[in-house]
Amino acid sequence: PAWADVIAAVRHAFEYINNRLTDACAVPYYCAAQHECFNLIKVFDPSAVASIGPNESYVNSMFQAIPFLRSRPSLAAGMNAEVADYMKLAEQFQLPAEAIPGKDDFMKAFTKSVLGFWAANAKKIPSWSMAARLVFAVQPNSAECERVFSILTRVFGQQRERCLADKISASLMLK
Repeated sequence: PAWADVIAAVRHAFEYINNRLTDACAVPYYCAAQHECFNLIKVFDPSAVASIGPNESYVNSMFQAIPFLRSRPSLAAGMNAEVADYMKLAEQFQLPAEAIPGKDDFMKAFTKSVLGFWAANAKKIPSWSMAARLVFAVQPNSAECERVFSILTRVFGQQRERCLADKISASLMLK
């Protein structure tokens, strides 16, 4: 009986997590668009651009999918005009040895080398460089996940974390 109350209290949090992971949320919480944006902005990694092969259609898709780029049609036109130049410059880009995953501080070295690429080539491909600055200014966060875990912690408290995991597993299996 006591666990029924507890499960009822957190049911909404679990439904929320499940709906987020399965894209079953209402439109404001639909994750597919964000996923598409993250796939499209991989093009700003010069080490990956050859495998992506951006073209006019790709650039136009990016501007349709990313809201803060949509209002800049002249930037899209400039990027389309500079695609070939970007591809040539990206071919010359080499990640330093310390920027390889698995190395200590690889993310710091990776970030430094990519930002260095954009700084060095800003005048050669100004539209791509401007779009890269806009994209890099966006900071991803985990606020929604943290909100759910905050709710769970308030309901269960720090002392019952292990117990919570066991009960959650059991309740999900029963469902």
